Amino acid sequence: MTDGGILATATWLYDGRIPLGVRISYQSVRHGSGDWADDPELRDDIEAPTYILEYEAAGSNGELWNGGGQFPSLIQAQNHASAVAGQLLSWSE
Repeated sequence: MTDGGILATATWLYDGRIPLGVRISYQSVRHGSGDWADDPELRDDIEAPTYILEYEAAGSNGELWNGGGQFPSLIQAQNHASAVAGQLLSWSE
């Protein structure tokens, strides 16, 4: 799988009326926190299949995306987005 490739997209109705994008991409590295106070398994980057969830920022016209988390599988990333946005989220086929 290629790093940065978009695997899934959705539309989220922010405030029940403003359509914003949701996307999940693949990375071969899980990024750590970088915080020296964290344990190494949280602090350091590690090579591991990682699915990055991002939400489009309101008013950005797809130019700015906010982080929604890193997940070990595509389905976990989708499930998290669905839990956050509920019925206001519609996945593209």
